[in-house]
Amino acid sequence: MLEGTHGSALGIVQPMNGLEKTDAYLLAEWGQSLSADSWSKASADRAVGRVRAFGWVTKNGLANATKLDVIEFIARRYGPSGIPTDTVLRSEGWKQTLRAIRAFYKWASGNFAGLNPDPTIGIRTLPPGRRSPQIGLRDGRLYERVLAAEVGERDRLIIHLLAHGLRPGETAKLQVQDVDLRANGVFIFCRATHSVD
Repeated sequence: MLEGTHGSALGIVQPMNGLEKTDAYLLAEWGQSLSADSWSKASADRAVGRVRAFGWVTKNGLANATKLDVIEFIARRYGPSGIPTDTVLRSEGWKQTLRAIRAFYKWASGNFAGLNPDPTIGIRTLPPGRRSPQIGLRDGRLYERVLAAEVGERDRLIIHLLAHGLRPGETAKLQVQDVDLRANGVFIFCRATHSVD
């Protein structure tokens, strides 16, 4: 009987262990499923490659992966290069990897019994970083004065809104009905300006 093999870090071909065989089988089946679902070969190969990279980090293979394996994967993949975790979680590469892992576990849970649930449940991506609002000199002085003063709840809310990107004009126009305390949100009404020729 032929044993499956893979290349080690040293380039020496070593026999695959049972976990690697299971992972290789699952990934091969998933890859065929993606092709059957009309994925291009390149897209299917990329998705399988992303999940395979995750599988190499897991302690007990893809079938038994845990959330700790996902955290270890992030640390091993991005930690040595010094990329901050929040930057990783905002990156398109991480989002694509997370989508591939989730797609794999969705497929696997529908086709095989005994697998751990998707280990990425509860792991989030972060929205792309926003540029800080540009603050003019006059507004900067106003902020400094407000910050230096003792402030009440109203002023504290205004500072909070300004610090999170609301412009002074938007903040000044807010009405009580724009704030939804139950949803922990603020509704900003923007009027589009159209020029009529």
